[in-house]
Amino acid sequence: MSLAPVDFDFGNVTNYSFATTVTCASDEALKLFVEGYGHYLNYNHEQAIGCFIACTEADPNCAMAW
Repeated sequence: MSLAPVDFDFGNVTNYSFATTVTCASDEALKLFVEGYGHYLNYNHEQAIGCFIACTEADPNCAMAW
């Protein structure tokens, strides 16, 4: 068993079951939201805020990113 850190992709939609229910206008906005939420769940709040801001810029109507 290796204890080396795993390079985790926070933006991978398949890592989160809720990602299929988030409605964004584009795949780019959805990926940014999922990445932000992944960072949020892992206490990387600065990165999460940056992703949510980028998501709202890509899709201002993506309510969950606000």
